[in-house]
Amino acid sequence: KFKFNIDVYKEYRDKLKINEDSLVLGHVGRFDKQKNHEYLIDIFNEVHKKNKNSYLLLIGIGELKNEIELKVKKLNLSNNVIFLGLRNDTEKLYQCMDVFVLPSLYEGFPLVCVEAQCSGLKCIFSSNISPETKLLDTTILFPIDVPAEEWANKILEYKKNITNRKNGYINVVKKGYDLNSEILRFQEMLEDWSMNK
Repeated sequence: KFKFNIDVYKEYRDKLKINEDSLVLGHVGRFDKQKNHEYLIDIFNEVHKKNKNSYLLLIGIGELKNEIELKVKKLNLSNNVIFLGLRNDTEKLYQCMDVFVLPSLYEGFPLVCVEAQCSGLKCIFSSNISPETKLLDTTILFPIDVPAEEWANKILEYKKNITNRKNGYINVVKKGYDLNSEILRFQEMLEDWSMNK
């Protein structure tokens, strides 16, 4: 369900009233200190200074949401930062993003990292996240102890190429993140074990 679909891309851009030329950043995560939304807004502010036709989609809820909304308002970004709350269509929202940004202070192995890469998104994750999350060459692990402008510059290097996004799913499957292939692999392991018992 996370595989890139051009029809869903167009449908959700229309729903959000975002044109196809816009640069859309996305983030999925609860609003708490760990997810580092303060820094994420600083990053987007730097992106928006250089590209006015840019948006940030924030999916999630949490105790710091009001604080982040105030920061967005103070920076005059309210028209470009879209708070989407808790959603049950996240896999479709990934489709209309261009770059997935996760500047967490710490993480283990967040599933959103796999989902975003499966959707063919360019991804920039905090280097504080487990390096195993980097499944694709298009994914960057970047330090969070640098000025937000450095993250913005990495994001702005992105060149939109929708036709390449389908490769995300294919390459993630090759890394072993496919339920059907893993079930077959597990069955083979069990058969080998029972034969050697």
